[in-house]
Amino acid sequence: MEPQTATPPPGAKCANCGAPLYGEYCYQCGQPVKGLIRHLSGVLGDVFDTLLNIDSRVIRTLPALYFKPGFLSREYFAGRRVRYVTPFRLMFFLCLIAFFVMQVSFASLDFAPKVQTSSGAFADAHTVAEVNAQEQRMLRKLDADEANPALPQVARAGLEVARKGVRRSATARLKELERKERGKPRGDDPSPVAAKASSGPASAASSGKGKTPDEEKSNDIYINDSIWDPAHHPVHLAWLPGFANAWLAAAEIRMHDNVLALKNGTPQQRRELGQRMFAGVFSLLPQTMFVLLPLFAVILKVFYVFKRRLYMEHLIVALHSHAFIFLSLLVLFALAALKGLSSSAWLDVPVDLLTAAAWIWLFVYLYLMQKRVYMQGWILTTLKYWCVGICYTVLLSVAVGCAFVLSMART
Repeated sequence: MEPQTATPPPGAKCANCGAPLYGEYCYQCGQPVKGLIRHLSGVLGDVFDTLLNIDSRVIRTLPALYFKPGFLSREYFAGRRVRYVTPFRLMFFLCLIAFFVMQVSFASLDFAPKVQTSSGAFADAHTVAEVNAQEQRMLRKLDADEANPALPQVARAGLEVARKGVRRSATARLKELERKERGKPRGDDPSPVAAKASSGPASAASSGKGKTPDEEKSNDIYINDSIWDPAHHPVHLAWLPGFANAWLAAAEIRMHDNVLALKNGTPQQRRELGQRMFAGVFSLLPQTMFVLLPLFAVILKVFYVFKRRLYMEHLIVALHSHAFIFLSLLVLFALAALKGLSSSAWLDVPVDLLTAAAWIWLFVYLYLMQKRVYMQGWILTTLKYWCVGICYTVLLSVAVGCAFVLSMART
C-alpha cells in the first residue's frame, strides 16, 4: 500500500514559522505537519514505513534487482529514484535478513578443527618398532613427492617443514612410550620435550593436579613448528599502550583455550562452542560488509577512472551489487529449505537445476551489470570483471578471517 499523506486544510499555517502550508512539510522551515501528538497507530505506521518502507516500491524494486542487471543503478543515475527503494536501505535490510538466515541455517554445524599435537599421527603406534616403521613410511612418501621434478619450490619448502614435523612427532611418541614403560608421570620427566610441555599453561605444576601423559600431550599446539604458549609468551607490541597489549594478551589466551576446547572437548561441548563462535562471526559480518562497501567502490573507481564518474556513483553500484548478492543467497537458502522439506524424490531434480541456475546467474548477473552500467566493450569488461573480482575476493577473505579471529578472541 502507498503511505498516506496528510494534506493540511486550506488556509493552514505552519505552527513554527507561520508560513502558509501547501503540503506535508513547510516550504520555508521544513517542519512536518504531522507530529507525535496523535493516535499511536498512526505513529507506529510511520515508524514501520520509515524502517521497512513496505509499499509498492518494494514490489517494483525486488524483481528489477534480481532479474534486470544494472537497471536500478541506471534508473538512479537518470534521476528516477522515488519509485524504488533507496540503495542503502535495500542493501541494509537484505544484508540483515541474509545473515540471520545463514546464522539459523548453520546453528547445528559441528565445528571441530583438527589441531596438531605432540604425538600427532603416531598416536596409534604402541611400540617403538611401530613408531619407527610408521616414521620411515611417512618419510619415504615425502621423499617420493620431493623427487618430482615439476614440484614448485614453495611446495618443496612445505615438504621440508612436514619432514621436521614427522620427526618431531615420532620423537615425542617415543618419549611417551618410554615414560609409560617406566611408569613415570610426564611432569617428572627431565627430557627436553617434557620440560617444554610442563612450562605450558595447563601443566601439572600450574594446575595443582597430576595429569597423565595422554592428558598432558593434548595441550601442545604447534604453529610454524613452535609451541603456541600465550600464557608465558604473550603478544606484545612496543608501539601499543599497556591496556591495548593487556587486551591482546587476554584475547590470545581465550583463543588458545577455545582451540583446546574444540580439540579436547566432548562432541556436545565442541558443538556448543562452535555454535557460539559462528554466532559471533555472523554478528560481526554485517559490520564488516559496511567496511567492504566503500572499499569495493574504491576498486571500481580505480578500474573505471577514465569514465570520469563520481565516487558516489560507484558506491551506488556497490550497494546494488551487494543487495543482489544477499537476495541471491536468500533464494539459494529457500531452495535448500524446499529440498530439505520435500519428501518427494521427483522434486529433487528440478530443485537441483534451479539451484545450479541460481549460482550461475549470480556471476552472470554481476558481469552483465558491470557491462550495462559502465558501457564498455566485452573484452575490456571481461578483463576488468576478473580483476575486480580477484581484488574483492582478497578483501573478503581477509575480512572473514579477521571476523573468525575476533570471534575466537571474544567467545
